[in-house]
Amino acid sequence: FDTYMKGGLLVNFTLRHPRWFGNRLTVDARLSEYHGIKLATFYYAGMHPDIGIGVETEANRFDVDTYTAGSGGKRVSGSYTLTASHFRVTASTSLGNSVSLGAGAEKKLFLVDPKMSEDIEHRMYLETAGAFVFAKADTLDRYYYPNCGLFADIRARYVSDDLNIRSDSSFRPFEKYTAAIGSALPLPFGMSLQADFRIGRIQGRNIPLSELFYLGGMYTYSTDFTPFPGLNFMELSGRN
Repeated sequence: FDTYMKGGLLVNFTLRHPRWFGNRLTVDARLSEYHGIKLATFYYAGMHPDIGIGVETEANRFDVDTYTAGSGGKRVSGSYTLTASHFRVTASTSLGNSVSLGAGAEKKLFLVDPKMSEDIEHRMYLETAGAFVFAKADTLDRYYYPNCGLFADIRARYVSDDLNIRSDSSFRPFEKYTAAIGSALPLPFGMSLQADFRIGRIQGRNIPLSELFYLGGMYTYSTDFTPFPGLNFMELSGRN
């Protein structure tokens, strides 16, 4: 429970070595006022070096407010219900236990339903498609509250509207680069210090709303959403 996402139940189902779904099948669901679901399967091809093929689809629904700065401070300029979904196919390989490299393709759909807005009067559909490459490294000693180690996640994407079906926005192809680097440092008395660094840049113009970077809130749904306590969810946005 929290004051933004309200109460919710998080449910996970993992099936290893199912007959028809590769080496691992997972289903994650968020049952709350803001529903979300994610289905993913992963298959090891049995090659050397070991190549894995992943297929993933996800959908999230949430409410968000936009803000405009004025002489009296910031004010709410719009209130929206957003539904973000994607379908992604990834091929990756691991180098040891801490480094992985991969590439893939994805299709995204962003549905904007205005409840109150100074800019958008009707429901808006935004579609993008693209290809990406990534490199990951992770030597953290545990997932939650690590005591020591490093992690890095570096990605590059090429995005276009060539495969759009009914998008309300057209744009020229552009490139998108993101990097997240962090570490955990041990301190006395069983404590540790975590430090994260994130950077992103979009090389292009006329970028659709669904592909901008967003800053604020306590949660991240993808590399496009960066948590920042003290700001409301998606309060700040931009190309960098």
